[in-house]
Amino acid sequence: MIDGRVLGGSATVALQPPAFDHLDPDPGWSGDDMQIEIAFDDLSLKTVGTVPVAQGLAGRLQVANEILTVSSDQGVMVVRPDEQLSIEKIDFAIPDLRESGVKTGDLALTLAGPAASLGGVLDSKPFEVLSKNDVTPDDLGGGGSLSLTARFALENDVPLEEVDWTLKGDLKGFSNAVPIRGHKMRRADLSFEVDPGRIALTGRGELDGLPANIDLVVPLGDGEESSVAARQGVVIDATAAQLASRGIDLRDFVSGQMRLSSDETASGQTYEIDLSRAKISLPQVGWSKSPGVAAKASFTLAEVDGGREVRGFQLTSEGVDIAGTIALDAKGGFTSAQFSRFSLRPSDDATLRVS
Repeated sequence: MIDGRVLGGSATVALQPPAFDHLDPDPGWSGDDMQIEIAFDDLSLKTVGTVPVAQGLAGRLQVANEILTVSSDQGVMVVRPDEQLSIEKIDFAIPDLRESGVKTGDLALTLAGPAASLGGVLDSKPFEVLSKNDVTPDDLGGGGSLSLTARFALENDVPLEEVDWTLKGDLKGFSNAVPIRGHKMRRADLSFEVDPGRIALTGRGELDGLPANIDLVVPLGDGEESSVAARQGVVIDATAAQLASRGIDLRDFVSGQMRLSSDETASGQTYEIDLSRAKISLPQVGWSKSPGVAAKASFTLAEVDGGREVRGFQLTSEGVDIAGTIALDAKGGFTSAQFSRFSLRPSDDATLRVS
């Protein structure tokens, strides 16, 4: 606690002889021997690391059942000039009050307000979520809420790596001006969870200009220090023209609406495309598919010298089974293909090379 005003309170204390002997490890009280209740307002409370001070708190300090608690459901936190976060709830507890030696602090804090200020909390030490991804609070738009839980030793100069913490929250109308793992979001409603190893984002919004279901996991460790695998699970409804702008140009033989699922793997970006609502036309081999006929494609998109390569490509529909590799130029345009299986009818057994 930094400062504040006491409005009133009461205390009932029953002490045994060990309480008056500083050499005796027994504190001289237990259970309900010590009961304290104090009402306060305009309290300022230091939290953890470099998280800004909680200000304007009004609530109660209590000691009961050998636990000290400080609770408030109002207050503010100033992270950025001329902008405040509201404190919806803050609870601080010392669960080992009766024990001798260094005691433990448990903090639970819920904040609400602009995404930029929430980002400032996320980038405080020991979290540093944004700076580890080359993003600043100024890059964030929208608003939401954030809940922090932390446990730490109550002593001066506690090493921040010894603080146990988790963060979670929700964002509304979120946007990021600087890409996060290569992606920009707009008008996104997201839930997030953060721990020392990773940040996970789930929700729906515009991803790189397209409506998408979003499921991202971003490791927070540096290089080999991270034991968490990245994940970019994304489901997008898009047309062939919109996919072409993302470097996957299917316009020569596909038109209409598609649903695309993607994820990040060690070998490249993997895709699964539901083509049931699209029209597919391969006039060179005399085959086409109308909208409404089930069809799906899957492949891995890998970067290669001078362009991209569609590996493990597989297209299946009614009686159709095509598999192979497709080469694309740097803009995503078709250059060549080699199909190890090219069956347009169940009885077909053919291969095909296109250049």
